[in-house]
Amino acid sequence: MTDFQIKRLPYNLTAQAGLSLVGQYLKRFAQIDQIIDPRFPISGQGGIATSSLLKAYVGLLCTGKSDFDAIESLRRDAFFRDALGLVAVPSSPTLRQRMDALADAGDTALTALDEANERLLRRAKPTFTPLSTGHLALDFDVFTLDNSGTAKEGVGRTYMGFDGYAPIAG
Repeated sequence: MTDFQIKRLPYNLTAQAGLSLVGQYLKRFAQIDQIIDPRFPISGQGGIATSSLLKAYVGLLCTGKSDFDAIESLRRDAFFRDALGLVAVPSSPTLRQRMDALADAGDTALTALDEANERLLRRAKPTFTPLSTGHLALDFDVFTLDNSGTAKEGVGRTYMGFDGYAPIAG
């Protein structure tokens, strides 16, 4: 049996180092703050900017989680906050309510998000390589989200054997 030595390091380790690149892309290329915040200002004082909510949710998705409650495990994670350029990480009720409000904004929100996405792609200049037919390949797959024990609408039995959703990601 090996003896292990445990000591505190002068720095923190994280499993989500890629979030620093996501944060830079959202800031430099998509310019989420400049596009979103003028169109969806915070009501009241001291609230979290709408752009920060979107960045927090994108960060959550990048960690492989999509349910609003998963943000709670990241609220005290300094790396998550700093990598995405957030002043504060929102609570799950705040994230849920404000994202619902954005969904209620309909085309106005979709137009703003499309603009940010187009700006990101235009400025980042990714290389798309078409197939010999001229088509562009798109990888997509279904993944399951476990919502067992919740009262969410539209929850059904998934192929993984639990109650949840099976959205398609592309």
